[in-house]
Amino acid sequence: MRNGAKILRMLTLIGQLGLSVAAPPLLLIWLAHLAETRWGVGPWATVAAIVVGLISAGCGAYNFAKRIMAKQQKDDAPPGFNDHT
Repeated sequence: MRNGAKILRMLTLIGQLGLSVAAPPLLLIWLAHLAETRWGVGPWATVAAIVVGLISAGCGAYNFAKRIMAKQQKDDAPPGFNDHT
């Protein structure tokens, strides 16, 4: 049962990483398209949305990886004096 829980945990982490990378650029491109069609903003808005979306996706992936690595190091560390059972 332990292996099944580990596999499900990894699948949810992969899904979370995919959402944190894909959502910002897509949302910003959609908003830029909306601004172009409704308010007549120039095509520079789409370029800016792509750049900002890719930067925010990179930051999200970096923070996600950093958090996972910190948890992995915490799990691999030997227990302290007060952590024994």
